[in-house]
Amino acid sequence: MTTTLNDYIWANLYFMTKKILYSATALFTLFAVYVIYVTFINPKSPKDISQYVNEKSAINIEVVYSRPLKRDRLIFGDKKDKALVPYGEYWRLGANAATTFEVNTDINFGGKNINAGKYRLYAIPEKDHWSVVLNSEPDKFGYYEPNFNKDVLRVKVASALLLNSIEQFTIDFVEQDNLTALRMRWDKTSVSIPIEWWDFFLLKIFSKYLYFCLFLVDLPTLLFLKFSIDII
Repeated sequence: MTTTLNDYIWANLYFMTKKILYSATALFTLFAVYVIYVTFINPKSPKDISQYVNEKSAINIEVVYSRPLKRDRLIFGDKKDKALVPYGEYWRLGANAATTFEVNTDINFGGKNINAGKYRLYAIPEKDHWSVVLNSEPDKFGYYEPNFNKDVLRVKVASALLLNSIEQFTIDFVEQDNLTALRMRWDKTSVSIPIEWWDFFLLKIFSKYLYFCLFLVDLPTLLFLKFSIDII
């Protein structure tokens, strides 16, 4: 009798555990499908690419980000006012995956030099300025804060007030005072970071010219050595 009762109890525990596992698996699958659908198939904040190409200097800059909509919400403001992007807090500069900034050559970004490469781009907005940061861990999900120890560059730029509201968050490149700038706009806020590369470009040209001059200067020596070796 005891054996039969124990078997009954264990059998019920087994089937209950099985049902719980099946239910948990089903819920997890539904959640995963929802995340994939919202993020990749039909995102509320669609993915976009902003690119700058200068053929003369062979420079290529690419920003990959997602574009959320305002939808009558308070975008920038104080946390107590339930702003979507509270002042003084990390913002991924978009939605979904982390925004990335990739450049194929060394440049000056907001007054500071960075090497060619791919970076995570994020910001900490304030009322009258933003801190814009490049981080060395680009391929991360943007919801979570980055590892701040991996920050490569941080610049402080003034924000400007727009007359007309921008419904969808937009990152683009513009020419300002013969300089290229990375511009970010949403609602009535605009921020621009100047980008320069001509110093690096001219330095490369000068280096090649210098090497060529050294080669010409040293050419007689090279010919003399070759002639000497041939005689020996």
